[in-house]
Amino acid sequence: MSARRSAARRVAAARNRTNVEPSRRRSSSAPVETAGESRPAPVDIDLTTFVPWLTSSLTRHLHGIMTEALTQLDVSIADWRVMLCLSKADACTLTEVVEFTGLIQSSLSRALVRLENIGLITRSRRRADARLMSIRLTPVGHTVCSQATHVVRQACDAELEVLTRAERETFVRIAHKLLAEIPAPRRSTGILY
Repeated sequence: MSARRSAARRVAAARNRTNVEPSRRRSSSAPVETAGESRPAPVDIDLTTFVPWLTSSLTRHLHGIMTEALTQLDVSIADWRVMLCLSKADACTLTEVVEFTGLIQSSLSRALVRLENIGLITRSRRRADARLMSIRLTPVGHTVCSQATHVVRQACDAELEVLTRAERETFVRIAHKLLAEIPAPRRSTGILY
């Protein structure tokens, strides 16, 4: 069965459930009357305490801050993440860059082409195995990566000054614990920042 048909069946089933006699509905899905028409009650969730919502919102805010900071260097967040990966080793394979950055293949390919075109990285086939590509930062790439890291750190630190040192340390400790304990998805959808 196609995904489209499956989705259509779920929507039809949901519509049928809302057409059930009021006495047979559960109170949590009781309709809300508005100007002569009935609609389902809002979903019962307090987003102010829902951790996934909070982390997603925080990520969006920080992504915007980092994007704005990197604009002055004409570097995208994807570019910066690739350069950070390459700054950690002499040379990386495409697989290593994917694993480090979490970028989806199309975003990574665009970043690599762009970084190579502006002289920040080089790509070459490995002598031992021509199927593998070696990706390296150029000396200019190292300089730009260092500058980008500095402006991102400055911009984020300025926004996070509202936290005390102890609060930051607690936040970092909790984030590390969650990352260690929550299993990663089998298929990455790419990272926002």
